[in-house]
Amino acid sequence: MRYGMAALLILGSMASVGAAASVQGELVTIMCVAKNGPKGQGDAHVDCAVDCAKKGYPLAILAADGTLYKITGTLTADNNVKLQPLLAKTVVATGEISDADGEKTIDAATVTAAKN
Repeated sequence: MRYGMAALLILGSMASVGAAASVQGELVTIMCVAKNGPKGQGDAHVDCAVDCAKKGYPLAILAADGTLYKITGTLTADNNVKLQPLLAKTVVATGEISDADGEKTIDAATVTAAKN
C-alpha cells in the first residue's frame, strides 16, 4: 500500500509538468499588444517593440488564434537580446508549454524565423 501511494504521488506531480511543443506566431512585446491592441504589433510597430524589449519587457508569441504565449527561460536573458532581431516576425518557438492562472508560457529552448 505504501508503494502504491508513492506511485500515485509521483504520477500526480508528473501531470503538472508542461508538455514540450511548438508554437507559431508573431513575436511581440506583451506590453505593446496589451496597450495598443492590433496597433501594437506588425512591422509598423517594430521600433517600439524593440525599445520595450531592450528595457526588459516580456516578449510573447501571438498565435493565429489570438493566444499569447509569454516566453520564459534563457533566451530572455540580457533584456531579450537574442530575440530582438525576430520582433514583429513570424516565428516558431519550441519548448515546454505551461498554463498557470490563465497565462500561457513557453520556456523556449529555440525561437527561429518561420519558414514560409
